[in-house]
Amino acid sequence: MTNINKMTNQFTHEQLEIIREKIKPIFEHLQRKRALELVRAMVKRIVDLEMADQGLYKNCLKLIAQLKWVACPLIKNDEEFLELVEKYFLEGLELDVKLIDLVIARLELQFGVGLEKSINDILSALRSNKQKLGANPIQIKRESSSTDPLIKNWLVDFIRNAETKNPLEMEETNYLFNNQNAKNLSENDKKTLGKILSFYDTFKLYADGLTQKEGMPKVSPPPVQPSSAIPSPIQPTKPPTPSYQIPKQTIPGRRDLYKEPVEEPPRPGRVEPRIEGNIVDLKNRQ
Repeated sequence: MTNINKMTNQFTHEQLEIIREKIKPIFEHLQRKRALELVRAMVKRIVDLEMADQGLYKNCLKLIAQLKWVACPLIKNDEEFLELVEKYFLEGLELDVKLIDLVIARLELQFGVGLEKSINDILSALRSNKQKLGANPIQIKRESSSTDPLIKNWLVDFIRNAETKNPLEMEETNYLFNNQNAKNLSENDKKTLGKILSFYDTFKLYADGLTQKEGMPKVSPPPVQPSSAIPSPIQPTKPPTPSYQIPKQTIPGRRDLYKEPVEEPPRPGRVEPRIEGNIVDLKNRQ
């Protein structure tokens, strides 16, 4: 990490590629703490790079965003994390890891405190994402004109085309293969769109489940009637006892026909005569 920090003192395109190569273990093994340390070091050193080299500056921001995705469970600032969802979601999807798992790991550290708000904030940030996916404009359902293929617009069109309130995997598949907007995407962009829809549906279902759980009406016990309104219970009457008893029918004992098997004494085995050379020994022959 010390060598990498030295290289971040003055960025060049060559140094950035070397850094990418050296930090591969961070992404492969999800080394969250190292990722966060490198993020803090790089952010301090790219302030002046925006005016000097726009291309290099954007590449540095992309690498920083991907490192932040790895370290997102350790990022304490909610606004910093939500910025990833709203502005750098596509950068996270390029990683060989599910963003759903990273976000769930972050939410688990809340231990249920403010969980519903956090999930709704994530959904809101994704619905505000203006990153472009695809080369062609898309026609959103119930809109008169086409619009840019931004993530926020893809989600609006998907939600309006879904037949159920909470779109599931079937709705995602139908949209990806039957919707005209999705048909115009390349295969790679279609896979990316599938990941976006899966991410949205996963946390939308979480949010709806929490809302239903907290919004369930409490069932109150039935009101207690006053004592005057409660009818006295009717005592059950016993059947009359007969003056005679039915004698029990006795069944004669059954003779047991089972016999234990008798073991026969073992018979001595037959001893075969020994043959020694051309002479047969008949002494031990039975």
